[in-house]
Amino acid sequence: MKHTLFVISLLVAALVSTEAVPRSRESFDFGWKFFRGEAAGADQAPFKDKAWRSVDLPHDWAIEREPGSPALFQKSYPQGSGCLPGGVGWYQPGLAVARGYRSGKLVAETRSETAGAAATLQLEPNRTNLAADGQDVAVINVRIADEKGRFVPAADNHVEFSLTGPGRIIGVGNGDPLSHESEKEPRRKAFNGLCQVLVQTTPIAGQIELTATSANLKPMSVKLQAQPRPAHPSVK
Repeated sequence: MKHTLFVISLLVAALVSTEAVPRSRESFDFGWKFFRGEAAGADQAPFKDKAWRSVDLPHDWAIEREPGSPALFQKSYPQGSGCLPGGVGWYQPGLAVARGYRSGKLVAETRSETAGAAATLQLEPNRTNLAADGQDVAVINVRIADEKGRFVPAADNHVEFSLTGPGRIIGVGNGDPLSHESEKEPRRKAFNGLCQVLVQTTPIAGQIELTATSANLKPMSVKLQAQPRPAHPSVK
């Protein structure tokens, strides 16, 4: 019995001493797109929803009214059976917000939104200043994004690479274990919205420019700088 009382006392003390974490509210009610019926490919990227209607939530499409018409269930069930029409309704986009607190203070926040159709390429080099020694390498990650810059994780577009300046493409990849594409050709199909290209310098200093293109997507370029570097120490 004494042990039980001791445990209960500890729990009560812990609850009392815990700092209250402030809460906030995010509205998910606005900016949605809606389509009633089957929409082939709506769950895949790229998919254009410009023809879909803009709606705010809550939205009950089973009983909504169409312009100039009675409620849908009245048209479908004029005898007043009490049944609502079935079917499929599509909604997008969505928004998720995650916040981290420490001692009651907000220390981190991240947001994730449903992406639209693939529209552009994004190039993210691990660094832009290289040594012109014929050995240094830059790793450039390629992301496929929608028109608002949001990552499209289901994109699988083919990406072509071209290079100008004192550098060379020495490899490509996408992380797909089932891919049989060449890892030396200057092109790669995106896997889960991503692919990668490796650029190596030559012994000549200067600016290197890598350009990525893909059908129906906005092309993107990134500039790298190959800096002069003294020769490696050697024994003659």
